[in-house]
Amino acid sequence: SVVFERYYNDSYLTDSLTARVGKMLAPVGAWNVYHAAPLVLSATRPAVSYRNFAAYIQGASLLYSDPRQVYPDVQVYWQPDWEETEKSRDISFEQHKMTEGLHVTFPMEQLDKIGFSFQRTIDLQGVSQSLVGLDFQYAVDRFTFQGEATYSHLSPGNVPLARDQEAGAYLSANYALSKTWSTYGWYEAFLDRSAPSAAQDILAGIAYRPISPMVFKVEYLENFGGRPVNPSGLFASWAILF
Repeated sequence: SVVFERYYNDSYLTDSLTARVGKMLAPVGAWNVYHAAPLVLSATRPAVSYRNFAAYIQGASLLYSDPRQVYPDVQVYWQPDWEETEKSRDISFEQHKMTEGLHVTFPMEQLDKIGFSFQRTIDLQGVSQSLVGLDFQYAVDRFTFQGEATYSHLSPGNVPLARDQEAGAYLSANYALSKTWSTYGWYEAFLDRSAPSAAQDILAGIAYRPISPMVFKVEYLENFGGRPVNPSGLFASWAILF
């Protein structure tokens, strides 16, 4: 079967305000919204960037973006008590029947930014989750640093949970060796609601970008604690942005 990742209609109410209706990516952190392969740091996603929240919503959203970049960008969204279409297999564990939330991004100098997320969900097992999160991007010289962190409080529904809290964070660094070559890496700790202890991963890789929209990546990930979400191993990818 074919599953569409997103389909929505944008209505531009003013120069700074947009109404969106349809299936869309939930703005929890930055990685989930811009997860096309050429736009993100690594081929392997940190678990905290998709695992512990509703990554997609099917409903309505209101987006505010200041053309002068003086005030923060804001997106609020809401999904009613149903889901219209099937979700992709890689997030089948994240089926939710109600979602609401917001994301606020504070622009800094150039591409630097700090973001705040809030999301409240109820899944198909009746587990209620309230999540808060932070994300950032900061560039200095040839280095670019990024990170995301989330914390959730859980109210059990019809399934037993190992704990009533869930949390995770990753911190990454990218170093531009030249105009076409760069090296990157990240560390993550992720405590799943059903895991006895936190999973810890470290990743290192190198990227080659012969032209701006195309990138080749080779990376190695090692899990050294807890029940792994991402497997240890060598990964490679090639991507082009159309």
